[in-house]
Amino acid sequence: MNRRGQGSFITIMPLVVVFLTIALLAFKPTALAPFQPSAPPEGISSCQNITSAGYYYLTQSISGLQAGRDVCIDIQANNVVFTCSLYNITGSGSGKGVYAQGRTSITIRDCPNISMYATGIYLDGTNYSTISNSGLFLNPPPGGGGASGLHLSNSNFNNITNVTANNNDYGIYLSTSSNNTLSNNTVNNNTNYGIYLSSSSNNTLTNNTANSNSYYGIFLSSSSNYNTISNNNASLN
Repeated sequence: MNRRGQGSFITIMPLVVVFLTIALLAFKPTALAPFQPSAPPEGISSCQNITSAGYYYLTQSISGLQAGRDVCIDIQANNVVFTCSLYNITGSGSGKGVYAQGRTSITIRDCPNISMYATGIYLDGTNYSTISNSGLFLNPPPGGGGASGLHLSNSNFNNITNVTANNNDYGIYLSTSSNNTLSNNTVNNNTNYGIYLSSSSNNTLTNNTANSNSYYGIFLSSSSNYNTISNNNASLN
């Protein structure tokens, strides 16, 4: 049998293994970096517009609406982080506490009490955003007509977590909004429904508490399909 060349083959194979090992060790996959504001954090001390990407925080509790408008904080840019820094936003029965229209990558967090507006937080046509660790109460105040603590309209792929929306008309209201995740929220004692979905599909609702609302704790109306609802507590509604 002709074994010519076998020695060369055996010698080359270890070298190939060594080169492959070095290449694998040198390769480090690059993760998609989270949004990092390029400008320093900016303090907010009154109702105003946010017109540039960045990090914004309340320096004190604020109240009311912008002059001649029906909103207190109006987010008009993408890639915005807005935190209440545990301060409150208080209205007088109308308008919106925090509003974003046609935006992407918005974070609203650490707002313990947004109250006394027609709608506490309103996302309209806003996608890939997060609302967390916030409280929405008395939106609108008693006798103020139908509105909600949190309203998503035509807004998709958002994450709503650790939000308390009690004593509103509707706690959390989704209209024509899909692929959102609502988790670990509390919606109690609302005049109508705790969580209400209208023409909203492919949403995930998990580990929410919806008790003692005047109608249903969680309600899916017309054309709301393929939603996943699991491990929620809805009682005394």
